[in-house]
Amino acid sequence: MFAKLDIMILHVSDIEESDHFYKDILGLERIENKPEWKSFKLGETILAIRPWRPETTDERKVKYGIALGFNVDDVDKRMKELTAKGVGVLIEPRDESFGRYAEIVDPDGYILMLISESKK
Repeated sequence: MFAKLDIMILHVSDIEESDHFYKDILGLERIENKPEWKSFKLGETILAIRPWRPETTDERKVKYGIALGFNVDDVDKRMKELTAKGVGVLIEPRDESFGRYAEIVDPDGYILMLISESKK
């Protein structure tokens, strides 16, 4: 039924700040650059951002109900690079049953998980 996730869309408060974060700080490849829509290639999945308008209301408060998990080669190395760029840290690198793990936050408060799976 569901084979893969094709696109994730985040509503952001400042599209230029978020564009800078995902493109320049995280180093994602931007594939579309429009004033109201920017998208980035993540393997076979696309991450898109678009402005969240103050006049838009959503009682579900889904904005903060999402976390994005990124598989990285070395959590500690990536965290050092990101904290040097001023990225906010939610969880410092630590070992979990599945591997090494940390969390950072984007400009709108979305949680980004960095995961290096164990080689067991």
